[in-house]
Amino acid sequence: MVNLFYLETNNNFKTFKITNNKLIFKLNSILEHYKFKKKNSKTNYYKIHKKNKLSDLIEFSEKKKIFILNFFFLKKKRINKLNFKNKILFFNNLKCRYIPKFLSFYKKKYVLIFRDQIFVIYKKLKGDIYNGDPRYFLNILKLSISFNKILNFNRKNYKNIFFKNKINFKKIFYFRKILINTKFNEGLLKKKIISKSTYDLIFESKELINDIFSFLGRKKKYFSTRLDLVHYDLNHSNILINKKKIYFLDLESVMYANKKISYAHLLFKIFRHYFYCNDNKDLFSNSIKRTLFYSIYKAKIFKSIDEIIFYIQLRIISDIIKIIEFRKKNINLFYDYEKKIHNLFEAQLIFNQYET
Repeated sequence: MVNLFYLETNNNFKTFKITNNKLIFKLNSILEHYKFKKKNSKTNYYKIHKKNKLSDLIEFSEKKKIFILNFFFLKKKRINKLNFKNKILFFNNLKCRYIPKFLSFYKKKYVLIFRDQIFVIYKKLKGDIYNGDPRYFLNILKLSISFNKILNFNRKNYKNIFFKNKINFKKIFYFRKILINTKFNEGLLKKKIISKSTYDLIFESKELINDIFSFLGRKKKYFSTRLDLVHYDLNHSNILINKKKIYFLDLESVMYANKKISYAHLLFKIFRHYFYCNDNKDLFSNSIKRTLFYSIYKAKIFKSIDEIIFYIQLRIISDIIKIIEFRKKNINLFYDYEKKIHNLFEAQLIFNQYET
């Protein structure tokens, strides 16, 4: 059987100095025009490496302070320009110190639209990408609960500006046959989207994959169509740790979605990252037990481990479906596909060890 917990697509955030003069001129023009920097002052720009190409992150410094220039491609994201501006105002008005605050360019304009791109700037938060340290498990969960409460308390004055992510539960089962289809997987193997070991894993574990889908069908009583405003993609790469302080990034992943899916996804991601970062994969960690106990009995998010597994697998399969379907829109997210397949098995290994 293939080794699990070794694939990670969000583990390389090295910076590379930008030397393309055309791009440097463009970045200078943007900052100069909006009086963020003085004309003709030299600025070094560094691109932050990430595999998701839906947006780009540029790091630069001015007056001994480090900033992040985040820009999105309108055609790829199909961003509603007005909604995007309102989102930035929404986040800036939130009374919480653990998210980035966006800076105004000129005349309190927080968003710059330039041709087919949209730009925002925020001061870089001090801290390191979360390394899976189990001492932070419970505090990360508690902060996510607090953040989602603040989001929903403040949403009244900002209606209809956030994307609604509705899970089509019936549609999930259409893809059961596709995931284990020989021709489909041979195509992925030929294009090197999956390795031979993962290809073999899929066909050696057809019964387990079918069991996961059957489990979702049997437990559909857990499924809720209710949508709340939540951060839908809290994972290690969107969490910064500075000593005892925790910060959340990637605010573009705030949307109306199933709250339980967002929490289950967070639990899986932080636990899984611990296993990725440590050779000792102790599935009976006290930190994990305490965090699960809190989510079920104290916070009352879930009723059982069963329900947590249900929402984790629902999210993983939904992400896999999204990757497959995005091919039609010429958006390539297949860099993450093999890891998502592994996640199906990893979730079973982690959470089936616990009983409540």
